[in-house]
Amino acid sequence: MKTLLIVLSCSILCIGCGSLRKPYPEKSLHAIHVGDPQSPASASAASPLSVRVDRVIIAEPYDATTFIYQVGASAFESDYYNGFIAPPGRLLTSEINAFITKSGLFKTVLLPESTADYQLSLETNVTSMYGDFRDAQKPVAVVTARFFVINQTKNQFAVIFDKVYSQSTPIEQQGPNALVKAYETCWTNVLTQLAGDLRSSGAVMNGQ
Repeated sequence: MKTLLIVLSCSILCIGCGSLRKPYPEKSLHAIHVGDPQSPASASAASPLSVRVDRVIIAEPYDATTFIYQVGASAFESDYYNGFIAPPGRLLTSEINAFITKSGLFKTVLLPESTADYQLSLETNVTSMYGDFRDAQKPVAVVTARFFVINQTKNQFAVIFDKVYSQSTPIEQQGPNALVKAYETCWTNVLTQLAGDLRSSGAVMNGQ
């Protein structure tokens, strides 16, 4: 009788362990890779000033590593199983730095951690970054960001550039990869417009 009880107990434990081993969906983690500038400036046209690209600040809840979806007029959802491999602000900081560097607008482009001297700083505040699925047939990726250029020569900290950019790009297919691709298109368009506006700003290029 004792042997039978032991066998039954072991069987129950094995069944329980089997249920605990039930596989769950794996997380799908993604980075953002912004495209290159379409028409980088020549070395002779570059501003002699140095600019530091500060850390990107993203408003809540879009600063989370999980993807955010808008599903109603005031309804949003977070996706536990799909998101960014690192905080999106960190990913975008390096991408914006690389884009501005490749644009050839400035003599030197620095990361936030740099201790080198610089005259200008570029600040980025992202106020929205989400997948809009209110129309299930025509979902879009939405990005809105405000950029500041601050002249820090002589400790003046004067804002010499301030502009908001908004982009929405269709999500062509289902799945997280399609959303990331749409985000990348949004950011490439935003940074292309930003570079053009910085190039045409005498206050930025000359540090006035």
